[in-house]
Amino acid sequence: MGLFRRNKNNNKPIIRQILDLVPRWLFESCTTTYKTDKGVNKYKAYDQFVSLTFGQLNKCQSLNDISAGNGVSEIFISDLGLSQSPTRSTMSDGNKNRDWHVFESLDYRLLSHYNSILKQDHNTHIIKEIKGKAVKLIDSSTISLCLAMFDWAKFRTAKGGIKLHTSWDYNTIAELYKKRWDIELFFKALKQNLQVKTFWGTSENAVKSQIYVALINYLLIKRTISKKIVAFSNLLEKTRFYRHHYLSGLCMQ
Repeated sequence: MGLFRRNKNNNKPIIRQILDLVPRWLFESCTTTYKTDKGVNKYKAYDQFVSLTFGQLNKCQSLNDISAGNGVSEIFISDLGLSQSPTRSTMSDGNKNRDWHVFESLDYRLLSHYNSILKQDHNTHIIKEIKGKAVKLIDSSTISLCLAMFDWAKFRTAKGGIKLHTSWDYNTIAELYKKRWDIELFFKALKQNLQVKTFWGTSENAVKSQIYVALINYLLIKRTISKKIVAFSNLLEKTRFYRHHYLSGLCMQ
């Protein structure tokens, strides 16, 4: 895919190349289903997705960071597919009011879309004892929240929190314990490399949208490295490094 190369055939920044892994027809199908862009003239669902993806890949600490980073150059704004860099207040309103289910739907549909490619990473064998039976593995990871700020996230009497759940359904299951360990490694990679512990909003829509965009980014990065021996964290570090390299080139133009 030429993720890190800039040549005559591919002069896009890395984040644009990653965003292009999301078919626009698939994204628009999700927005149509949930009517998230009905009556919206600016900062539509795709603009929100681009902005949140920028925040995830660069581990931005705030909406101000995202706005400043997106707006560093008119060329960069255009490369991202945005008409303008959204302000902090615009992003805040979008995160608060847009239904998070649109990003949940996108995540599941991308998993289905790239299923055959992602499967190539896993060597499996059939366990005879459970052949033909359905087995579900469920694991979760808790993210602590301040109940005073996230009053919708009821977890315990004096503490707020949300749980990320991953469930895998199989007709035939290979190496059950190994799959459980894969889930543990997934949560570890997600928390260490993407922004799921510091939130850019306190509403349910804002928090869940941010988490699902993180999951989508994880999927897209895994799709990128599916045939390469590259660590997930190393690829993200390169993504951030080459962003600075790309922007330095813009400043010299």
